[in-house]
Amino acid sequence: MKPSILLRTKFLVPRSRPDLLPRPRLNDWLESNLDKRLTLLSAPAGYGKTTLLSDFINASSLPFAWYTLDAQDSDPTVFLTYLIESLRSMKRAPERLTRAIGQTAQSLLDSAEATVSPQRVLTVLVNELAEQMEVPWLIVLEDYHFVANPILHQLVDFLIENAPEGLHLIISTRMDPPLSLAKLRARGQLAELRASSLRFREDEVSKWMRSDLPELSNESLNLLSEKTEGWVAALQIIRSSLSGRGVEDVNTMLAGLSGSHQFVFDYLAEEVFKRLPEDTQEFLLRTSILQQMDSSACNAIASVQDSQSILEGLEKENLFVASLDSQKRWYRYHYLFREFLISRLQRVEAESMVDLEGSAGAHYESQGELEVALSHFLNAHDFESAARIVSIFASDYVERGRVEVLHRYLSALPVDMMKANPELLLAHGNALLRLGQTGAAVSAYEDARSSFASKNISNGVCRALTRLAEVNRAQGHYRQAESLSTEALSFANVDHAARAEALMALAKSVGFLTGMDKGRELGELAVEEARLAGDRLSALARANFFQSLGQICWWHGDPQATVRYCQEALQIAPEEFSPIGAQAYISLVTPFLYWRELEKALQYAERGLQIAQTLHLKELLPSAYTALGNVLTRMGETARAEASLRQGMEIGQQLGLASYEQLMATGFLAYNLCGQGRVEEARQLAEGVLWSYTGNPDTYESYVCRSVLADVALEDGQLDKAEALFAQLIETGERRQFRIPLAMVYFGLAYIHLESKRNESGLEYARKALRLIETSRAFQLYLDQGVRSQTVAEVLIRAGEKSPFLERVLENLPEKQASSLVMQNSYSVQVRCFGNFQVILNGEEVSQERWVSAKARDLLAYFVTVRGERIPVDKVFDAIWGEKERSSRTAFHTALSRLRNALKASDDSPRMILVEVGEYWLDSARFTIDVDEFESALAKARAASNAKSRAEWHERAVALYRGEYLQNMYYEWIFPERRRLTQSYLGALQDLATYYISAQSPKLAVEHIEKAISLDQLNEDLYLLAMRAYSASNDRSGLSRIYGDLKQILKNELKTDPLPETTRMYQEMLGN
Repeated sequence: MKPSILLRTKFLVPRSRPDLLPRPRLNDWLESNLDKRLTLLSAPAGYGKTTLLSDFINASSLPFAWYTLDAQDSDPTVFLTYLIESLRSMKRAPERLTRAIGQTAQSLLDSAEATVSPQRVLTVLVNELAEQMEVPWLIVLEDYHFVANPILHQLVDFLIENAPEGLHLIISTRMDPPLSLAKLRARGQLAELRASSLRFREDEVSKWMRSDLPELSNESLNLLSEKTEGWVAALQIIRSSLSGRGVEDVNTMLAGLSGSHQFVFDYLAEEVFKRLPEDTQEFLLRTSILQQMDSSACNAIASVQDSQSILEGLEKENLFVASLDSQKRWYRYHYLFREFLISRLQRVEAESMVDLEGSAGAHYESQGELEVALSHFLNAHDFESAARIVSIFASDYVERGRVEVLHRYLSALPVDMMKANPELLLAHGNALLRLGQTGAAVSAYEDARSSFASKNISNGVCRALTRLAEVNRAQGHYRQAESLSTEALSFANVDHAARAEALMALAKSVGFLTGMDKGRELGELAVEEARLAGDRLSALARANFFQSLGQICWWHGDPQATVRYCQEALQIAPEEFSPIGAQAYISLVTPFLYWRELEKALQYAERGLQIAQTLHLKELLPSAYTALGNVLTRMGETARAEASLRQGMEIGQQLGLASYEQLMATGFLAYNLCGQGRVEEARQLAEGVLWSYTGNPDTYESYVCRSVLADVALEDGQLDKAEALFAQLIETGERRQFRIPLAMVYFGLAYIHLESKRNESGLEYARKALRLIETSRAFQLYLDQGVRSQTVAEVLIRAGEKSPFLERVLENLPEKQASSLVMQNSYSVQVRCFGNFQVILNGEEVSQERWVSAKARDLLAYFVTVRGERIPVDKVFDAIWGEKERSSRTAFHTALSRLRNALKASDDSPRMILVEVGEYWLDSARFTIDVDEFESALAKARAASNAKSRAEWHERAVALYRGEYLQNMYYEWIFPERRRLTQSYLGALQDLATYYISAQSPKLAVEHIEKAISLDQLNEDLYLLAMRAYSASNDRSGLSRIYGDLKQILKNELKTDPLPETTRMYQEMLGN
């Protein structure tokens, strides 16, 4: 049917809109592909296809014909008529050509001969084009998705195949047309531009939105990009609706943006949804509850049988559906389109949503996809089914460390349902304990115990009591732990799994209270019970028994067994990245450390800490940091070790748990401080923690801490006090069979007796120590004693002892090589804050290119400055970006990501900056910071026993000060720390100058005091000290110059003269 009147607007190119963002990269792409026969723009409604083509045509110099199709154009005659007329209306072509084009073809259409085929008409048209074309031409077919007639698709195929050279066809459509696209692709004659290329990139979203809303925050822009996925129509709708609004209103609206937003909803309803067949609409609505979907899920939810073909058809039609894999099994809807569908479903079929969610839950449960099923059951408020699902994987999630996820799921269930389900209460308690929420965990265990008891489930009561026993042991309440685990055993009956858990809990408490022989015996019984439990225990649970027995063997003084059991645990565990894996690695640290295999010990410490941090296992962090700090101390990294040990102590205090780790970390830190010469500080620390300790004084951790206190007294030369402290420990150590720490008690007494000429008793204690420690091979503990170990070892050898252990001790004294090992195998990063900020990773400075942006570098400098503190995210914003940009969280997260990437040495590198509940902090144990070394040197100087030693430590501190703190940065938070450190540096210089004057080295005194004066030019005391130094070196000219400098600067800056006392001293020195 030929149209009676042609609609001329179908040939008009839509006007370019000045408020839309130019897209030169896409225009360039279109230009570069004009050598192809066909360019296909295929994307859903609102992706800017028409706007892009309009801009491209207006920017191009080529002749073109524009033809906008609608539903009426599916008639071949109508199509050909409009096509011919569009060519005759071609722009930029000579008029003589446009008048001639299509005359013969139009005559055929106008003839009364009904038998003239459309293809014959098109053949004639193609021939006319071939005769008339002198330069390349463009034909644009806009809105081609309206074409529904197969004959018309054949005509377009014929045109593409036979078009004359220089004719380029551009088709814009919402769905892929049934043309010979595959053949064109194979020939390299097709250029395709799809939604993925048409969507706005983040930089384009930012530029376009800020042209109208300049105050829009980076966080809001990022959210907008994420939710719209670059969909141009949505961006335009939102931009228009935001116009004239305040910044707060804009940010609030964007935070709540969804497909139910009125303007977005209206657009999708009118432009997309209402144009679809009813059965397609129904399919879209029912499947919108699925975040991701495959054909089996859609068949179940939409009650159809051909979902795969429907999904493939929807994607082909560009209906906001995208396949997620090359096999086209998984699909998802565009974010806003799915939100629109869900909103519409809630409006028109609200009651059916619950049924749909329930059906989805049942489907995914049948497929074994339990987390997805759980999510749908929760949405359907089918809490019974949700509880049934979560109970299937709860224990496995605890074992694998997925405790945050489990906690979230269980918290979504009603309280009454939880209290009626003791297994879930028990699992929730386990998750809470791993997360460090001890009080909540105890409440869950108590509720589980009561619920199990009311249902007469004795093995459940046993397990709940066992968990309570473990909490009490971790808090240092060993008697209560023993009582609870004994009661738990009475409920175990013939349940081998429950009995094994209760026995292991009893082993750990009884070992400390009665003796490690008994503790190990019970631990071995627990492992045997676990073996009898068979498949009732998972591989990870069995691994946990071996790890626990390994820990008991260490307390018993058998490190070889510790290593054997922990390595067996790692072999049994199906994956090392689990709480059990972390615990096994941490337990392996100490044996290898005391065997002086420092690299391996460091490797295990780093791995255990990494797993605990990654899985957010707060319960394990105190022991992980303590183990790492203990290794670093032996490697000579005393400042970094101190930071790690203090971090372990702090986390333990926060948790209200970890009595064992608290005392052990304190003891190790006291040893660390002794090594730095800070003996008095070490004594106060050890005495303080023992004074506040309310647990049983005979526990292993208390015993170790008390022995360290005796060592501190020994280090301080207080032999009588040390002997008394060691003597108090003998009975407990022998009764409890604390073999390794008892050996060191005997060692201490041996040395004291030998030093006080009680050689016979000294030799007896030395032999007792050797007998206990020799089989353990823990000779690092002897090396820790320095020259004292040489004294004891040589006495034993002279007495006829032939021990490889002693030989190895003597071979390795003094310890020289340890500190060089740390950077080879550790994730340690060196940070230099004095002078310009520098970060050294693997021996190379982190370059500006690696930082990507200065803000990433500055962010690390800030966290280094406030190390030891947990900083809320808003405070970080204020520090780096200022309050005016506080809403810009994207800037922070971008900088943090770049910071972490810059410090990434490998794929499994730790994160360095840790986060919890919106608070961020530096993982200080991973860093070697020059400021820490500086302050450690000053602390050692203060603790030094003589002036010469004090001067040596001051020299070390002064050498580290390469310039003012972060001198290339100018944030407000820097200045207080800069002033504090400068004053410390000045104090060290003054002390050194005073020392060198008294030591008759006045030239060295001058050198140091001149540095001090350059930093504090108005400090008259410094000039007095300089005058003393010049006087002591008989340098009259220097004396006169320094006094003259003082007079001049006081006159210029303060309009005053030196104090009379200063002038008097100057005159006396000059006279002398």
